[in-house]
Amino acid sequence: MGVFADTWAMTAEEWQRISAIVCTSPAAAAVLRQAPSIWEVFGQPAARVRGLPQRVYGGLTQALYTLHPFQFRPDSSRPAGWCRELLSASGGRLFNTWVRLGSGEVEVESDVLVGHFVE
Repeated sequence: MGVFADTWAMTAEEWQRISAIVCTSPAAAAVLRQAPSIWEVFGQPAARVRGLPQRVYGGLTQALYTLHPFQFRPDSSRPAGWCRELLSASGGRLFNTWVRLGSGEVEVESDVLVGHFVE
């Protein structure tokens, strides 16, 4: 069985910038405050966030992989400057979150995936 282990690739400065944008966004606050376990991470130092446990998932080909729960990455489906992370909370709540670094825009799509649980 194959295993992929994610690594934290964001710099402390990148995390601080994204975190500050999310914390000051009324759109992000309106949605992400519904999940205190997610909302309380924003504003935390990068060293603390980097140390959070990774999420373990089963892949489509019987492989396992882990992802850091707050690793924002560039989104290739959007213009340059946008980064994305799929944040998840217990109860199957998912928050697809985009941050546009240049303008400070934040978009969050919230959904519940029945049967999906993240500790």
